[in-house]
Amino acid sequence: MVDGVQLSTTFFKAVLLSKFLFNLLPLSSTNVYGYLWRHYGNYTKTLFGELMKTRIEIFPTFVQFRVAIPRLANSKTIRQCQDNILRDELQFKREFLRQAAKHLARLDQALKEAVPHIIYVRLKSISTELVNKKLIIMQNKHKNKLDYLRAKYFAYVPERQTQLDPVKNLSDYILSEDEHDALVNGLNHVYAPEKFNQPQFVCDMEYFYSRLLNFKTPYRHYESKPAHLNISHKLTPTELNTASEIRQAANSFQKAAQTELKHFGKVNRKTFTALRSLAKNKSIVISRPDKGRGVVIMNRADYLRKMNFGVDVKDISTRMYTTVFFFICIRRRADKGRKYEGYIRFGHTYTNQNLTKQVDHLKSTVARGYQREGANGTYVIFQMNSSRAS
Repeated sequence: MVDGVQLSTTFFKAVLLSKFLFNLLPLSSTNVYGYLWRHYGNYTKTLFGELMKTRIEIFPTFVQFRVAIPRLANSKTIRQCQDNILRDELQFKREFLRQAAKHLARLDQALKEAVPHIIYVRLKSISTELVNKKLIIMQNKHKNKLDYLRAKYFAYVPERQTQLDPVKNLSDYILSEDEHDALVNGLNHVYAPEKFNQPQFVCDMEYFYSRLLNFKTPYRHYESKPAHLNISHKLTPTELNTASEIRQAANSFQKAAQTELKHFGKVNRKTFTALRSLAKNKSIVISRPDKGRGVVIMNRADYLRKMNFGVDVKDISTRMYTTVFFFICIRRRADKGRKYEGYIRFGHTYTNQNLTKQVDHLKSTVARGYQREGANGTYVIFQMNSSRAS
C-alpha cells in the first residue's frame, strides 16, 4: 500500500516537472513554425505542417446535391442517382481515411525521429491544441447546418392549395374530370416524350467523351469534314477503361430513362385523348385569358358575336369622338389547308370630319364580317377604344 502511494506521488511529481519544463521551453502555438525553422530546418517545419494538414483533413464534410430541374427533385431516377453519388462518396471517404491514417502514422514517426523527445511531446500538445480549435469551428458550422435543416424540416408547410380554378368554363358544354385535368396544365404545357431519343443520346455521350480527351477537329461541323480525312483514335488502356465505365453508366441511365418515359407515356395517354376530344368539338372555343396562364372556354357563337360586334355609326357621327380602329387579318395558310393564321394591323384614326365619308364602307364591312375576303385575307373591323376630342 505504501509502495502504491509512493508510486503515485512520484508520477505526480514527474508530471509537474514535465509541465514546468514545457513552460520553460520557448515554444508555443504562436511561434511553432518559426521555432522549428530556426532550430531544426525547413524540413521539420514542413513535416509538422503536413502533420497538421492531414489531421484536419480527416474531419467530415457535407455533400450537397443540386438538381438542374427542381420539379424532378423527387423523381425516382434523381433519388437513385443521389443514392449512388452518396454511396460512392462514402466509399471514397472510407478509403481516404484509411490512407490518411497510414500517412499520419508515417509523419508522426518521421517527426519523432527529427526532434528530441521533449520537443516532440511539446509539438504533440501544440498540434492537439491547434486541431481542437479547428475542430470547434467545424463543429459549430456543422451544428448550425443541422439545426437549419431540422428547423426547415419541421417548419415545412405544404403549399397552400388555391381555390381559384385555372379553367374558366363560360360555355354550355360540361367538362369531364379528365378534360378538366388536361386543361389545368395550360395551353403551353410541354409533355414528356414516350420514346427515348437514342441517336441524340449517343451523340451527346460521344461528344462528352471527346471533350474529356480534349480531342479537337480542324472543322467545326461534321458536314465540313473532308471526304479523304479518316479519323482514327489510339486510346491508352486507362482511356479504354474510362470509356467502358462511361458506357456502363450510360446504359444504366438509358434503361432507367426508358422505364421513366414509359410510365409518363401511360399517364399522358389519357390526357391526350381528352385534348383530342376537345379539339374535335366545334361548338366551343378554347383560348387564353387577358392575363395569367389560365384557360377560358366559350361557345363559338358567343365568341364570334363578341368579335363581330357592330359600330354604332349614328352615335359616332353625332358626337365629337376620336375613334381608333384596328384590322384583324385572318389569312388562309397555303401549306396547311383550312388552317388560318391571324395578325393585328393598325388602321386609320377617323374623326367626325372624315368619318361620314367612310360610314357606308365601314357599315358594309362590319356587316359582312368574316365573309369579306380581299387580296391579303379576310378583314374584320371593330372599335377598340374611344376618347373625346379636345
